Amino acid sequence: MPTLKIIAKKLGLSIATVSYVHNNKWKENNISEKVAADVLRYLEQEGYRSNALGRQLKTKKTQTVGVILSDLSRKYNLGILEGIEKVLSRHNYYALIGNSSMGIYLGEHAATFISRAVDGLIITPYSVPGADELFRKLAAEEYPVVFVDNHIPGIVVDAVTSDNRHAASAAVEDLILRGARDIVYCGDIGSGIPVLDERLEGYREAMLHHGLAPRMMSSTANAAGSLYAGLSELWAGGKPDAVFADSLSYFSEGFRFFAERGIRIPRDVILAGFDPVDYGADEIRALDLPSFITGQLPCIEQDGGAMGEQAAMMILDSIAGKRKERCAITIQAKMHHFKEAGNGI
Repeated sequence: MPTLKIIAKKLGLSIATVSYVHNNKWKENNISEKVAADVLRYLEQEGYRSNALGRQLKTKKTQTVGVILSDLSRKYNLGILEGIEKVLSRHNYYALIGNSSMGIYLGEHAATFISRAVDGLIITPYSVPGADELFRKLAAEEYPVVFVDNHIPGIVVDAVTSDNRHAASAAVEDLILRGARDIVYCGDIGSGIPVLDERLEGYREAMLHHGLAPRMMSSTANAAGSLYAGLSELWAGGKPDAVFADSLSYFSEGFRFFAERGIRIPRDVILAGFDPVDYGADEIRALDLPSFITGQLPCIEQDGGAMGEQAAMMILDSIAGKRKERCAITIQAKMHHFKEAGNGI
């Protein structure tokens, strides 16, 4: 197999030009599209494959990034992963992927990826035993780390999240404009997860702005029965106008409660919240959602793909030593408004 030096000589180009094209860096090095196409065509004809091990020894880079997301059973997180992979692949980087199961395996995956000499980490962080200490250590060592979808106060690393507070406030404003006054917030209150705290802040901000009394109902997605029990207690004290959930993706117990009580949405109560309902056909049938959801659910849809792309660009810049100042970026979430007709599932 010919070396880049031999290929460059045959094409009458510099070794650097051939190398830039091979490593997909021809645009930033002002190489014309025609030259890049000619080089790529020749490399393909020759069946050229670079010596990855040799490149690693030379650059001290493995061309890999560890990616640890919270729940890969949900489309939103898969969207983040797709965005990350889209950018990494353009730069000949590969992702090692871990599912932390809402933070349970976060520390284990992070330690494993670091032991495999990944060049950086993209993580949805949780304050779980051992994790904060690891994050602080990596930040102090200036190890390339990007937080995505959440952040940890006091740990200074690059981060990209949704504009959770503003999006929640705007959604509650929309409910109020539609006539709802008694709007109950349903979510993981006091969890220590910053983005969830921001959603609660946005809800309270909108309610207080209109002189309405906030009402909160705490439920934990990982605690079986807590959401169903909370709604039962809430309804015993009188039906609210609307329920605003911190995540509709983890609201299955709530849907079961509505189905069993014969509560129709939105005729009897408006249900709104973050994230589109993300259930498979079997789960939809088991919950019998079409029987009581008569209209679309107003929801805040986060742009996971954009967040993933931004996180990947940030980690690559950090690995290349281009980022000196740490920054936090927020991605706008889209509000899908309530409609009377049709089915929202």
